Amino acid sequence: SYSQLSGDAKAVAVKESSGQLDGKGRGKIEAKLVTRGNGVEAYPGKEGASNLQETYKSFCTRFVRLIGILFTRTILETFAEVLSLISNGLRELLSSGQDEELNFGQDALENGLAIVRIISIIVFTVHNAKKEFEGQTYAEIVQRAVLLQNAFTAAFELMSIIIDRCVQLQDPSCSFLLPGILVFVEWLACYPDLAAGNDVDENQSTVRSKFWNHCISFLNK
Repeated sequence: SYSQLSGDAKAVAVKESSGQLDGKGRGKIEAKLVTRGNGVEAYPGKEGASNLQETYKSFCTRFVRLIGILFTRTILETFAEVLSLISNGLRELLSSGQDEELNFGQDALENGLAIVRIISIIVFTVHNAKKEFEGQTYAEIVQRAVLLQNAFTAAFELMSIIIDRCVQLQDPSCSFLLPGILVFVEWLACYPDLAAGNDVDENQSTVRSKFWNHCISFLNK
């Protein structure tokens, strides 16, 4: 895995450095590596970056799993749990405070593209769940209704998190989140019936309300 590869690389680097230094130099390196045992974290910046990389990997894996649930129409009972994990991961990756952190790529462009991809996949998933087929059984019709409710819940839940984060920024107009937000809002504008949200369940009603409240705060900023 990526984490194992990263760990192996560090181990090799330390081993090579130890082999090239005399006993005195080796002692200095070992002293740096054992500082954690004395209650001091070694290289906290690198460890923090590594943790965020792992968080991003976990987020992507869970996001693919969530989309898979909605496309394959299986293990629907795990939907709420997976969505909760994704929401928590997204909040962590978006960070907090008045300045953005580039946790979705190397630069603002990569981060913006990552957000656009995520939102585009969500939009397409809603459209896929909304499809109607001829000759559906009653069970299939009921299942489709549940899928559509879940797809909308995921869409508005994740978008409310993204928009809320944008509101917190000192200068939202420069945020890499804006292109993705624009994609979602323009999509809603093209489908007013979806934006209105008729016949929604309690969970979807809650996340929709949260989404529109954040939208109002965002537009007023």
